[in-house]
Amino acid sequence: MRARNVTITKLYKYISVSWEPLEPLLFNEDVILKCHIKDCCPEGTQWTGGKTNSLLTLGRVSNDKTKYEELWGVEASYLKIKKFGLEDGDSLYTCFHGFSKHSKNLTINGNNFALMPTEESVKKNFTVIDGYLNANVEFLEVYPEPVCNCTFQKLGITEHINVTSEFFPTTSLFLNGKIHIAHQICHGECLGTIQIDCRIGIHSYKVLEAMEDIQFKWRHQTKNTELCIIYVFVAIILTVFAVILAFKLIVKLRGKFKGNLGQDLLTSTCVLKSSFDD
Repeated sequence: MRARNVTITKLYKYISVSWEPLEPLLFNEDVILKCHIKDCCPEGTQWTGGKTNSLLTLGRVSNDKTKYEELWGVEASYLKIKKFGLEDGDSLYTCFHGFSKHSKNLTINGNNFALMPTEESVKKNFTVIDGYLNANVEFLEVYPEPVCNCTFQKLGITEHINVTSEFFPTTSLFLNGKIHIAHQICHGECLGTIQIDCRIGIHSYKVLEAMEDIQFKWRHQTKNTELCIIYVFVAIILTVFAVILAFKLIVKLRGKFKGNLGQDLLTSTCVLKSSFDD
């Protein structure tokens, strides 16, 4: 009887279960919830939740393979929510194991979830003219509001540049807005590096990683200006040279013309005198 009681006690032993989301938590990416199953294996775990609070997985069998997947680890069951969207958040999720369970809301706030920009959702426009930086960055969809900073480094000295921003809510949780930078970063040749970084929630996003393109444009503009000056200078020299040649030619022709005219007059005089003598 004593051995039987021990067996029954082990069979109905309470198992500690708790779940938590794993970083990173990004919209349009896979989000994973980890259920800790203390001192036990993950077999027999089931997950419920979502907007309808329905069964999602049971023993790694999913009711929607395109949306949910259960994975097993050491004393853990993982629920993968594929391409996490707004409809998946602010909902109750529960991890069951035997007679144990843990339920809580997967809440969306600016401190955890983020919608990171993509190439399609960001428009960038940068110009550097005579050392003056003018930058505009438009975020079509982002969350939470980016906090951005800009630095310019030249000869090991970093200059912090003010960034102005303006963001507005869209029809959903996401935001739309712009950041603007206008600054005289240098005079003459710009050989430094511009860095524009944004903090989106707890995530980093590089708007501009390097200055190669703008430096090239600057050098290209400078080179074009130098070439224009050279072309103008050469054109002036050629024009002056042509004028000198033309002047010399005119002088030479005038001298030749005067010499021929004098010879003709002398010949005519001799002819007339000979006629009078006869």
